[in-house]
Formats: sequence, structure tokens, C-alpha cells
Amino acid sequence: MESAAPSGTRLSSISIDRDSSIPLYQQLENALRNALAAGVFPAGERLPAIQELAVQLQVSRNTVRRALQQLAADGLLEGTAASGFRARGRNMEPPPARVKAPRSFDRTLTLQRIDIERLRVNSPLRPFRPDFPATSEFPLELWEALRAQVLKERSAKLLQHCDALGYLPLREAIANRLRGARGVTCTAEQVIVCAGAQQSLHLVIQTLLSPGDAVGMEEPGSYGAKAAFLHAGMRVSPMLVDEEGLIAPEVRRPNPLAMVYVTPAHQFPLGVKLSLARRAALLEFARHTGTWILEDDSGGDFSYSGQPPASLQSLDENSRVIYLGTTGRTLFPSLEIGYLVAPLSFLDSFSKTKELLGAQPCAIDQATLARFVREGHLNEHLQRMNGLYYQRLQALAESVDSELDEFMELEPAEAGLHAVGWLRRGVEEQVVANCAAAAGLDLPLLSSFGRTALMRTGVVFGFAPFSEKQIRLAVQKLGRRLRASTRPRFLDRLMGRA
Repeated sequence: MESAAPSGTRLSSISIDRDSSIPLYQQLENALRNALAAGVFPAGERLPAIQELAVQLQVSRNTVRRALQQLAADGLLEGTAASGFRARGRNMEPPPARVKAPRSFDRTLTLQRIDIERLRVNSPLRPFRPDFPATSEFPLELWEALRAQVLKERSAKLLQHCDALGYLPLREAIANRLRGARGVTCTAEQVIVCAGAQQSLHLVIQTLLSPGDAVGMEEPGSYGAKAAFLHAGMRVSPMLVDEEGLIAPEVRRPNPLAMVYVTPAHQFPLGVKLSLARRAALLEFARHTGTWILEDDSGGDFSYSGQPPASLQSLDENSRVIYLGTTGRTLFPSLEIGYLVAPLSFLDSFSKTKELLGAQPCAIDQATLARFVREGHLNEHLQRMNGLYYQRLQALAESVDSELDEFMELEPAEAGLHAVGWLRRGVEEQVVANCAAAAGLDLPLLSSFGRTALMRTGVVFGFAPFSEKQIRLAVQKLGRRLRASTRPRFLDRLMGRA
């Protein structure tokens, strides 16, 4: 039986500087790389176990695992986290065949557990479905004029395949706008265009994660994102959210996280902003553990109380944040061009995965969007929508206050396309759900997005795609249904309705 390399003097040359801006896993990776080059671990010799290295160096197992996996990806080590790693040599014999472990991830069973009705987006749009923009207000004539110009100038070329990472002028336009509007630190080279936000999410998962990895998610949070992680074999770990946003995990938590998914600009569905202190804590956690942070900034362009906060990625000094955005909420859902900003050091890996995933948005749409952004039309549209959505939010607040005050109170929303209505004590959420359905409304319960972090029950109002008149009438309908449902039964009998 092959023995592990003794760890005493072998590890004495490895030092970790906890005050350095370089992530711990990168420091360990560099130190081990130098040790391998110096022959500290001869070819074929097994390295200490992950747990042993973690204890010896006083770092997390996740930090060690990431360093070793990167060295294995670079061809300097052989093996896996489960079987152990050993130094690779030019004339090494292949490792002995291993007995196949029992399968721990069953995709068929996972698919059976995913609720497809919660993923579908093509059902009729009724008040108060959340997270949809006002498509009737989109400047379609302008869009078609730009499209015609693009086709006239570049028609033949746009009928061919474009780069798998996206149409370069669009990547340049997105990078320029993100730097100015969201503070994102990026070049056009780092921007990857995808066929929607879900493909962007799958691209990140397929590039950076492996089945069995633990992913931290806001609770309550996005069901679509959770389903994507589960479908890929991730272990989803709920993370609490309060009035300051996501509560950053402890650096030395027992179950290391490979990634944390977060919506810092406007948490979905609670609507809170991630505070500056929480942002700093989350970034510090990522620096120490090597955990990736996936920042979903889909709602970051809408703010009703001044300028929106800069992106979380703008504060990241260690390249641990992947930024994700989409046009589905800012423009119109059927366009649904997603994009992400990848770290420079992983561009090669993202490029390979993107080639394998395929499914590019139409090059004509990409070219039209590039012109729409470059000529300032996107910023003009967003400015107009911010004003319109604020008016609709005010109509919702006034209607809830006048028609539903005995049942709920609306949390003032400062951003995004939805607002939370907190149910008053004694009001049963299922009664509200039944009344909303009877009134022909699409009013999801807050608990449908997860219960772990909830201290109160509530509902989620989407207001952006509905006119002020539609909002007022819908709230009135709901109010009538709720009052009828709580009316004493003897009154119903007296009125002949029992």
C-alpha cells in the first residue's frame, strides 16, 4: 500500500501570509507549485491528505482542495480530492484502476423534484406577477430602425456564426456601460454573451463547479437559480437574509462553500440592499476561503432613491466575483440576452465551456443591441422607466394602504421591479393566496421562495408591467375578496349567501 509523503519538513517551506491581498488558495497553489518544481515531492509520491494539509497550514479544506485541483488541471498532479493527489512525472504509469464508488447524485430523481411550473415564464401576465418589465413602453420603432440600419450595413456577415463569446461590438458596448453605470472592473475580453440569464448561470456552473460542491444561496431566494444548481448536482446551502442583506458565513464554517449566489443590488424577493459592511464581510470570506461569489445584478439598473449602489464586483480586489446581468428585465423578455464578466485568469476555461454549450443569441439581435447601448438609447430608456416604475410603485403603495391596510402593509421598495407586502398578525397566508387566485391575480407567497429566513409571512407584488389603473383595480378586487372571506358566517346566512 502506497504511503503518504511525510509532512513535517516537506511543508516547512510553505508559508501563508494572512495579511496579503493574494487569496489563500493562490498562495498555497504557488507554494506547492514551487515545491513540485524543486522536487520536494518526487514523481509518483502521494501528497498529504487534504485534511492533513488543512490542519498543518491552518487553512480550510476548501482552500487546500482548490489549490490541489488547479495543480491537477495544470498537469502537475494526478488524482482527485476523493482518492488523493500525487506528484506527476513524465514516465509515470497510469494510476491503478479504482473501484467505482456508488453514485451519490441521481439526475433523474433531481428532475422529478424540480417544479417545472415555477420555472415557466410564458404563462399569461396577470397582476401582480413579479420581475417583468413594461414591454408596452419599449421604443420598438427605434429598435426596428436600428435593426434595419444594422442589416443594411452588415447583413451578410450577421447571417454567419459569430464568436462563441459573443459579438465583439456588443461585448465592447456592455463593458463600457458596466464600467460607467455599475462600476464593474472589466474589459470587453472578459464579457461573455449568453442566450439568457439561465445559460449564463449554467456556464458558470459548468466551468467552476463539480457535482457535490456546496453552494450558498439566499433564503428566501430565486427558485430558478436553485433549480439550476440542484440539476447540476450541487448541494444547496440556505443562507439567512435580514434587513442588511445576506449574512456572510464564518470563514471556518464546517462545510466549505465552493460558491455563494447573491443579489446585492435588490435581493430577490425581500428587496433589501446588501449593506457595505456585509459586502466587505462577504468579500473577506471569499478571500480567505477561495469561494467564488456569483453576483446576479439583474435588477441593478432600477433605483427609486438616488443612484443605485455600485456592483459588488467593483469592490473585489481578488477576482473572486463573477458578475451576471441580463436584458430580460431592462428591455423585453423575448430578447433575453444574458452576459457575465469572467475573471481574466479563467477566460480559457470559460471559453471552452461556452463552445460546448453553444446556443448563441441571434447575431442580428446582438448587433442591434450593441448600437442601442452605444448610442445611449439604453440609458435613456432606463431613465424613463425608472420614473414610470416609481409612479406605479406609488400607486401600489397608496392602493394597499387604502384597500388592504387591515390585512397587510407594503414594505417601501427602493429599487427593482417588485415589493413585499407583509401580512398582519392573524392573517393567514393561504387565505390571501386563495383570495388572490379567486380574483384572477398572480400574487406569489413569500414563503414559496423559502422559509428559513422569514420572521413574518408576506406576498410579493410585481408592479412594473401594470398601469396605475390596473394596479388600483387589482388591489380593490383583492380587498373585496379578503373582506368577504373574513366576514362572520352569520352575516352570510342573513344575506342568503351561506
